[in-house]
Amino acid sequence: MNPANPQWSPKVGDPTYFAWIIVALYALAAWQSWRASREARQPERQFWTCLALILAMLCVNKQLDLQTLLTQIVRSVARAQGWYAGRRTYQLAFIGAFAAMMFVGMIGLAIRFRRSPPVLWLAVLGISLQGLFVVMRAASMHHVDEFFTVRVGGLRLLFLLELPGIVAIIIAASASLKGRGLAR
Repeated sequence: MNPANPQWSPKVGDPTYFAWIIVALYALAAWQSWRASREARQPERQFWTCLALILAMLCVNKQLDLQTLLTQIVRSVARAQGWYAGRRTYQLAFIGAFAAMMFVGMIGLAIRFRRSPPVLWLAVLGISLQGLFVVMRAASMHHVDEFFTVRVGGLRLLFLLELPGIVAIIIAASASLKGRGLAR
């Protein structure tokens, strides 16, 4: 997206090799989670199914940059309705509500699966890390981008923050498929 012309268009958002690796890992995590859902008992089956769907959406969004489209739509509505000048207040409220919703969701998962096998806890940790990453990205859409421009070992910090949650989910789903942690 060109900062001078921030209009969204349906195209690959980040054509770098590392971005495509992240897309492939999201796809693998979604596939492994889906497979784990087919072998799991309730309520783990629902968890793995929801996780697979969330990861598939994150996979698609990784390259289509749909949050930018959403931002453009909201910006247009704000201008049309005359509240664009006060947008910072709404942005902060949105980020706060989104972060609170993610936090409550993760606490809910922790409570729901408190007696579950360790492999499920690893998946909960993984999706919690992804939730934190999504909140950070949502905040970065609203002029907090400086943090994400930092490079570590030649890679943007943004990529390094996205990776651990995905890998944790892949490991958890793969372990679940091998039968570790499915027994109560």
